[in-house]
Amino acid sequence: MKQRDQLQKVINDLLDKQIDHIRTTENSPKNSKLYFSILLETNELISSTFKLLRLFKEFEEFKLNNKKQN
Repeated sequence: MKQRDQLQKVINDLLDKQIDHIRTTENSPKNSKLYFSILLETNELISSTFKLLRLFKEFEEFKLNNKKQN
């Protein structure tokens, strides 16, 4: 979970920097949109990956508990 928080913080920092960069310089809107899309998709990928890991952990705990009961 620490890793997830760190990764999401990095992505959020990159998003903030990109916003500042857009405000101060003239950029290609297509490039800016692409960069934002990549950052947002990366953030979503990180969240989904950690959700899967959490579910896997819960499933393993469930299997272990069922084994003990039998």
